[in-house]
Amino acid sequence: MWGESPFDHTKGYRSVLKDKALLGIAFTYIMIAVMMSGLTTAAFPQWATEQVQTTTGIVGLAFFVNSLVIIAGQLLMIRLIRNKRRTRVTAFTILFLGVGSMMIWISGYISYTLAVYGLIFALGVIGVGETMLFSSLPALVNDLASDALRNRYNAVFNLSWQAGAVIGPPLAGVALGANLKGFLFLLFIFITALLIPFTVWLERFIPIKINKGD
Repeated sequence: MWGESPFDHTKGYRSVLKDKALLGIAFTYIMIAVMMSGLTTAAFPQWATEQVQTTTGIVGLAFFVNSLVIIAGQLLMIRLIRNKRRTRVTAFTILFLGVGSMMIWISGYISYTLAVYGLIFALGVIGVGETMLFSSLPALVNDLASDALRNRYNAVFNLSWQAGAVIGPPLAGVALGANLKGFLFLLFIFITALLIPFTVWLERFIPIKINKGD
């Protein structure tokens, strides 16, 4: 932390919510949470078992690979993204999420063997994105805040994830109930295509030294 934030803060949530960088980051975090929670809690298991017609054992193996990537890759990822713009790292997170969603969607229309490998590899790809996300964005939010407002910045940031995690599963459930499973994955891919340039655009509100964590 470079002492006081370059933004003109006063105490209270009113001033916190005037920070365009924080609001943009919170919006991005909400959208990522919507997609990740909707994907993992509802869309992926049903797509795998109904569209691909694989077993729950394969679904469990895919989630195991996802968890293994996150656990094993955390320290390596921290080293890889050191001195990189954390907005760009987040953009790559979104890219990995989009690629993973596309792989899952495509797996529903190819041969069974390829589909199984595709499903497992897709959650591994998404796991790489999750590792990048949690190694970069929380630190950026903390560096944006002054010492007096850090707790409030984190509260807004964490609330954005919780809100997305609440919205994601019901949204996915509605789509699945309406037999729009394929459309749901295409929607996720479309959202990631919009979020990537938006995340890079946020750099105009974030000093480069804070963005890179220098």
